[in-house]
Amino acid sequence: MTRMRDRTREGAPWSLSLKHLDVAGLTWGSPEHPLILCLHGWLDNAASFSRLGPAFAEAYHVIAVDLAGHGHSGHRPPGDDYALLDYVRDVAEIVAALGKQRLILIGHSLGGIIASLYASAFPEKIERLVMIDSLGPRTLDETRFAEQLRKAIDQRLNDRRSQPRIYADRSDAVAARETGALALSRWGAERIVDRNLKVLDEGFGWRTDRRLRDASMMYLSEPQVRGYLSRLTMPSLLVTAEAGVLAKALSHNDRLGSLEDVRVVGVTGTHHCHLEAESAPVVAETIRNFLL
Repeated sequence: MTRMRDRTREGAPWSLSLKHLDVAGLTWGSPEHPLILCLHGWLDNAASFSRLGPAFAEAYHVIAVDLAGHGHSGHRPPGDDYALLDYVRDVAEIVAALGKQRLILIGHSLGGIIASLYASAFPEKIERLVMIDSLGPRTLDETRFAEQLRKAIDQRLNDRRSQPRIYADRSDAVAARETGALALSRWGAERIVDRNLKVLDEGFGWRTDRRLRDASMMYLSEPQVRGYLSRLTMPSLLVTAEAGVLAKALSHNDRLGSLEDVRVVGVTGTHHCHLEAESAPVVAETIRNFLL
C-alpha cells in the first residue's frame, strides 16, 4: 500500500504528440474532473509540481508538462531556438489536443510568463490564471534590439556554449542543483534532478537541451508587456515569495496596475515556494481559496 501511495504522490506519466514535438509530463487526479495545466520554470521540469499536484488530485485533473527541451519532452529540431513565443504556441497545441473548453492555468517563473502570454492571446480558454513568483518576462529597451540580436547570432555562429557537465553519480548532480543560483532543499533538488538525469558512459548528464542557455534573439519592451498583461481579463492570482525573484524586481508593482482582476498573496519561502515543504502547503491553500 505504501508503494502505491508513493506512486500516486509522484504522479503518473503523461505524454502527447504535437505536430512538431513530443511532450511529456506528470498527471494526478481523474480526467473526469476540471483540468489544471501546470507549466514549470526554466531548467526545471514537471516534477516541480510534486507537492501541488497531489494537493489538488481529489477535485481536479492536474497535468504538469515538461516544456520543450526539459525533462522527458523532445528537443527542438537542429537550427531551431527556444524562443519564448514558441512555448506559447506549444501550450496552444496542448490545450487544443486536450479538447477542454476552459481550464485553469498555473505557471511558475518561466511557466508563469508563458501562461500569462497564452492567457492574454486566448482569454476565452482560461477560467482562472495563477502565476507563482512570476509577472511577465524580462524586458529590453527598444534601442538595444540590434545589439541583442547581434550578440545572440554571434553566440550561435561560434557555438559559445559551455561544455555539458558530467557527474560521477546522482548525489553530485543533486548537490549541484541544491546549491545553484536558485537554491533548493535536498528533497526539491532530488525531484527535479531525478526527472532530468540521463545515464552516460562516463557518468550522469542533464536531459535539458544545451540551447536553453542561448541568449535570446529579442526581448519584449516594457510597454509591450504591460499591453499584453492588460488583456488578462480572467480572475488572476499572483503568489509572491518573500525570498523570491519578484521581491527583488523593481517593475512588478508597476505591472500589477495593468491587470484587470488580480489577487496578490505573499508567502514565506524562496522562488520555488510551491515545491518546498514549509511553504508549499500555504501556496496550495492560497490557490485553493482562489479557485473557490
